Amino acid sequence: MVLLSADFWTVRNVSGRVLVGLRFWNQVDDDGTSYWVFESRDPSQPANAVDSKMFWMALYASPAAWIALLFVGILKFNISFLPIVLLALVFNFTNVIGFTYADRDAKRKWATGIAASGVLGQLGGVGGSLVSGLLRSGISKVLG
Repeated sequence: MVLLSADFWTVRNVSGRVLVGLRFWNQVDDDGTSYWVFESRDPSQPANAVDSKMFWMALYASPAAWIALLFVGILKFNISFLPIVLLALVFNFTNVIGFTYADRDAKRKWATGIAASGVLGQLGGVGGSLVSGLLRSGISKVLG
């Protein structure tokens, strides 16, 4: 269980930040309101394509491997093994959900930033604002 916790922490705080430039955490305010906070690197410093692809493949393959081990534990009727597998699934699915939302948030911030202050924002006039508005609405529909 200690190794699962160390893996969760390392993926969330070190690997995600170094390999893809993403990080997330859950914050609770004084009034008890809980919300997710997402952090991403500047889009002008893109991640290495190989590192990024390996990170995402490993992130999605880990829960699949733990699900396979869950079925093995159930088929062998090894009850003592199941709590560890369930804890691993919780940690892995938390990382998958957190990084997926962090990636979506980073793309949304990048797209709205580029549309507002980038090349299209410098076009000026009615044409520039029209193209910028169309791009913003199109990107928001694609990214949700």
